[in-house]
Amino acid sequence: MQVFGIVYYSLISFSVLFNGILAQSPFFLIGFTLLYKYQLEAKISNFLQGVCWFTYGLVLAILVSLHSTTLFVMPIVFGASCIFYIYKNFRDLKKILYPALSLLVANIALFPYWRGEISRNFLNSKRIVQTVLNSGQKASDYSPLEKLGRGIFNYLELGRQAYFIGGSSFYTILSFSFLVFVLGFAIFKFKGNRIIFSFLIFTWFVYLGIASNYTGAYLTYYKLIILFAPIILTIIGLEACNLSETKNRILAIALTILIGFSCFSNLIHNSQYLSTKYGSLKMLSTDDAIAILAQLPERSTICDPRYRGRRVRHHPYKYLDKYIVKKGIQLAELCQPGNYHIYPKIAFKFDPSGENLAPVFAAYKTQPFEQKSSLFMEIPSAYVYRID
Repeated sequence: MQVFGIVYYSLISFSVLFNGILAQSPFFLIGFTLLYKYQLEAKISNFLQGVCWFTYGLVLAILVSLHSTTLFVMPIVFGASCIFYIYKNFRDLKKILYPALSLLVANIALFPYWRGEISRNFLNSKRIVQTVLNSGQKASDYSPLEKLGRGIFNYLELGRQAYFIGGSSFYTILSFSFLVFVLGFAIFKFKGNRIIFSFLIFTWFVYLGIASNYTGAYLTYYKLIILFAPIILTIIGLEACNLSETKNRILAIALTILIGFSCFSNLIHNSQYLSTKYGSLKMLSTDDAIAILAQLPERSTICDPRYRGRRVRHHPYKYLDKYIVKKGIQLAELCQPGNYHIYPKIAFKFDPSGENLAPVFAAYKTQPFEQKSSLFMEIPSAYVYRID
């Protein structure tokens, strides 16, 4: 059953996050949870407890470094877990000091971040605080019932975003039914370790509470902490299910059919992604961009109509030239004679439905390049033109 969970999550994370980018957050959260289980049960020696608390702080530092979602959620979870541990062991001074060890280790591990913050006059920290304050002001316009609804929707939307990807009403009903079903199944059939279950449930509730105050779109990568929750809930329900009873067999069969359809749905999108990465017509990759830049003359200018706004500072070609190619490549928004233009053979329109259902996308062949130019070079994924 555990192997099933790993395979299922791998399929979901690949489909949702494209090659598992950022998908390590649930891995470290599970490790964080298991460490707390060993610490709270106290079935190991004092030395090993110290090692666990040391690692607990280290994993906390990793989690808050991975994404803004874990940055907001995990310190709250860490603080609550330490308070509960101290409450359970308040008569033992040595054990009370263990959480302080974790906190010290976490801050030491984050020393490069704090050093950078000091050098920037805590610019990033101020922006985080400002984001929280602004979010709080916008969230104040919502009633408690509306916030509750937003939190519930955040969980239910996972179905269409990760497990049954699609914008039709069929996928909406199917995904909502699946998530409600596995949640109820796990709660009523639960027979496992209560520390692990309670820790994860608390973490997810903290996330949903914070998310209910967020007024923007719930993008998939904001949901890394809760992305794997339906898989955990499914495993809990199936593990505790007594298949000798007819009712339980029917529930297990229904759940298996839903899981099979979910895997099939994700495999379709995975194959679509892989075909654009390795097929005859593929998207422009980082290696392709490096190969193109290496063939351009020194101090050439690449024109890109998207070279504006944030791309002026964070354009990928600028980064690749600065750290890899090192040819002094310049960029411009408008194409002038003598400039070079990298023109992909296929283009993408993500989430054509407009309903925030990544990784749904439409791939299509680009139209011929219209500006007067001559072909400088061609690779399987792109043309490179020199503007006349």
